[in-house]
Amino acid sequence: MDDVRRIAWRRAEVRDERTVRVHYESGVAPCSVLDRVEVQYGAVITITLFEGSDPQFKDAVCIMIAQFKAVDVALSEPVRGRTIVDGST
Repeated sequence: MDDVRRIAWRRAEVRDERTVRVHYESGVAPCSVLDRVEVQYGAVITITLFEGSDPQFKDAVCIMIAQFKAVDVALSEPVRGRTIVDGST
């Protein structure tokens, strides 16, 4: 992706001990596409979403509208009651 940046998310929903669904708002593709998710483990679990634009569509014209999106994040460690925080800030 081009112009990759961290984006904030709205809420995290624990689906099971190793899966969290992260809800966020974003623009439309190909201008706003999820690039990757990074997870850090400690006393809390920090989840950071990264978004960019698809380089195959450099001249795309995208409307400025927000979409509600979600991504399921597979964890390598169980939640075990830890707080899940946004790593975008």
